[in-house]
Amino acid sequence: MFQQPRIRAQFFTIGALLALFVASAAVQAEPVGLVTGEGTINKVLASERKVNVSHAAIPALKWPAMTMDLGVAEAVSLDGIEAGDEVTFQLRKEANGSYVIESLAVSTD
Repeated sequence: MFQQPRIRAQFFTIGALLALFVASAAVQAEPVGLVTGEGTINKVLASERKVNVSHAAIPALKWPAMTMDLGVAEAVSLDGIEAGDEVTFQLRKEANGSYVIESLAVSTD
């Protein structure tokens, strides 16, 4: 009879430690600050402050290569950006979880 509470306490301790480990791993995986990406502009949606871009994998975000619409910060000029441009960009995660382009430059290669 005395063994049962002790076993439950051990399971609780193991469970609590496992939960802390998983939580700390999730926090460590979250990138801090700006994350750099490279890709090709498919379309500029200037009135919506968005671009459609086919980007290479972004390991810091665990994103595979894909095509997607990305919002562009108000401070970033879209003048001279057009479909077919090879670009380098920096992303910032917003409070709502979406990513926004904070800097955008046409590659000179």
